[in-house]
Amino acid sequence: MSNSRHGIHRFNRIVTIVAIGFCAGPLAVMTAQALSPPPPLPVEALEDFYEAMNGDDWHRNDGWLDEEVDVCDWYGITCVVEGIQFGGFTWVGEIRLSDNNLSGELTPEVIERFNHPNWSPVPSRLLDLSGNDISGKLSMLLERIPVVRLADNQLTGPLPTIGDSDDDFDLHELDLAGNAFEGTIPENWAQLNLDHLDLGDNLLEGDIAPAVAAMTLDETIHLRLAGNQFTGPIPEELMALDPHPLDGSRTGPVETLWSAAFPPGLDLCWNDFETPDAELAEFIDAHHHGGGLENCQRQRLAMDPTVSGSWFDPERDGEGFVHHLLENGQVLQYWFTFPRQADQQQAWHFGVAPARETSVRFEHLYTSTGRFNDGRDDLEASPFRLSVNPVGNHRQTIDYSRSIIRGGSVSGLVSYGLESNRADHVPLTRLAGSTCDNQRPDQWLSGAWYDPERDGEGFVVEVNEDGRAVVYWFTHTPDGSGEQAWMMGTGEIKSGVINIPPPGLPTHTIVIDSMARPTGTRFGADFEHEDIVWEDWGRLGIEFFRDRTGHVYWDSNDDGFGSGDHPIEPLARPMLAECD
Repeated sequence: MSNSRHGIHRFNRIVTIVAIGFCAGPLAVMTAQALSPPPPLPVEALEDFYEAMNGDDWHRNDGWLDEEVDVCDWYGITCVVEGIQFGGFTWVGEIRLSDNNLSGELTPEVIERFNHPNWSPVPSRLLDLSGNDISGKLSMLLERIPVVRLADNQLTGPLPTIGDSDDDFDLHELDLAGNAFEGTIPENWAQLNLDHLDLGDNLLEGDIAPAVAAMTLDETIHLRLAGNQFTGPIPEELMALDPHPLDGSRTGPVETLWSAAFPPGLDLCWNDFETPDAELAEFIDAHHHGGGLENCQRQRLAMDPTVSGSWFDPERDGEGFVHHLLENGQVLQYWFTFPRQADQQQAWHFGVAPARETSVRFEHLYTSTGRFNDGRDDLEASPFRLSVNPVGNHRQTIDYSRSIIRGGSVSGLVSYGLESNRADHVPLTRLAGSTCDNQRPDQWLSGAWYDPERDGEGFVVEVNEDGRAVVYWFTHTPDGSGEQAWMMGTGEIKSGVINIPPPGLPTHTIVIDSMARPTGTRFGADFEHEDIVWEDWGRLGIEFFRDRTGHVYWDSNDDGFGSGDHPIEPLARPMLAECD
């Protein structure tokens, strides 16, 4: 069915081209357009959009509605030259306003403003409004815009059908994940020719055949339908598509490492599909985020304060995750692990992402370089995408995909591929205050702490329900190499003073006589718990004061780290249970 659909599509295009070649009408229209003055920039449409999306409350609205600022210099606007065949004119090519506190209803009138009737749509190339608080129903698909990203908003209702049009569709990337769309996927989406479709984490149901039919046969594709209520069989037509294989390699410029190898080709988890036959299951496993459908066709639980804490895979004891659900609905995560490179000792990654109802998905993680006690020199993107899914019985399913460079050449081309993994993780800690049954007066100590003068390194403190504290120190080595370092330890929470304190008396003190610094193993398939060397790094103490500040003291057994002290203040606090 998919092959015949694309064959008909190509045949119609050939017929149209032939018709133009033998008809003076279209040529006359093109000549008239070439002789017409260029269209004015769509200032009025953008002004209406600003008002509809409560632009005065945006995090950034630099230049918007300022008559002295060119539209092309408004924040989030990128202008391009369109209509080269007509002599060229300046137009709004991109609108990038993700995570910018846009709010308001996406009414049909607002959507229609994007669809300029005579010239290019507004914008003509990319619309990214993801990660905001936009509500309403999506009354049309905006299929004239090549890239449309509306993920992580409050959109509701059914998915829009494709309007009656004989035009070719420019849309090739559509991201509607993390909304509240419901119903089935429209059958006429089979007319689309997408290389990227993300409908994950909605309330969609029925079968997924229309989504499979909407994908192109000519390019590498990404199809994510995870976290819905889809049922029935997975169509065999899926095997006609070309999702990026997990164990395969492709060659291209290094700048395509993210766009071409990422994200993984398929993600169908957290639905209720029928078990595929052996051939289809093998195809899915070879292209699927997390390594296949195994262990991800089950019920997920709500994201609530009990997800906060430290988690680890018992098969990989020695590395793990710290994630805290914050009061603003974001999730702060640290991943303490080991490097892939043999010439390094430790690695840690961190990120922030909005919590969805039953999961959190990190599209971006970050790593850093720096020097101990000096802070960060540089911030770099980590080649990971990762999701956390509470599944009950005090477990979380954590899966990730990692883009890797397999080799390079003097021509500048690289061979790149993907690694992927999924495993259940169990709690290392249970935060005091995460339920109404484990409240403690010192639970306010939990959270991320840092010194603004040493931005790029800091501490995570977790007050456990048993009254002990787990402390992580995420920092860098002192040798100037820029490499990362992390230490961890546990200690009792007491009142008192461990040194000459700053003015005022501490309300609580944590003393850890032996902070551990694990080294000796590698990330991924090369991880071996038996190879880990648990170095006794030295002593750490933290004092906390009534004004919710703190002071750290350390005395390391490693001369490079030495001894010292500095103040700290809270960076982020976990959401705790609301109790009477």
